[in-house]
Amino acid sequence: MSTDQPTTPGARIALTHTTDEHTRLQPNTMGTVLHVDDLGTVHVRFDTGETLGLISGEDEWRSLHPRWDVQRMTGTTDARSRRGRLRMQLAELMDSNAPRAEIEAVRSQIQQLNIQIEEQDGHR
Repeated sequence: MSTDQPTTPGARIALTHTTDEHTRLQPNTMGTVLHVDDLGTVHVRFDTGETLGLISGEDEWRSLHPRWDVQRMTGTTDARSRRGRLRMQLAELMDSNAPRAEIEAVRSQIQQLNIQIEEQDGHR
């Protein structure tokens, strides 16, 4: 297991790859670590509502920094300012030649916020 694969309950992660052929989870789906069992399986509840046991060496996931985790951004900060911060992070990642999966995860978060903003604007 890489050091970028958190196993602490409550840690936020993004799925990179799974060998589970029966799941509908896609790469960059975000979730929260629930617990690790005696066999080392990391049980995660994903933001889609699905749960999956991730196996080190077969499945891959990475940690989400709380600053960039859409699910944890609450309080007075609205979706537009969160989107602005994510856009800045995306530019930094692209300038630094970050791994494609990391760039795609940030793009996915921006897309989620775009949908949220459109829904909010539609209900005004």
